[in-house]
Amino acid sequence: MRNKRQNKGDDLNIEQLLISKQCIGVGNAISKEYLMQLLGLETHSALMYHIARCRKNKQAILCKYNAGYYYPENKEELQSYLLTLQKKADTLTATIESIENGFIENRLGTG
Repeated sequence: MRNKRQNKGDDLNIEQLLISKQCIGVGNAISKEYLMQLLGLETHSALMYHIARCRKNKQAILCKYNAGYYYPENKEELQSYLLTLQKKADTLTATIESIENGFIENRLGTG
């Protein structure tokens, strides 16, 4: 039995779809709802599943809050997106460390 998230198979090329629909550059981004419709997906979790798989296969699928999904127009746009991802990763790492250290200090009495 297939995972419900995989309602359209694992061979989606979202990058090519974005290019073919001229979703190049943040100014031409499409909404998650429209992308889901184009891909025949029923849920946001299914979309995220397929985007993650495509990204693991080195497809450049970018997104911006309140703009949508798009293919980078140029190297600068890609670098800007990657910098944003790195900042998010750094913030998450700091949060994880803080929570872990706080838990150890508060619950285990060390520190």
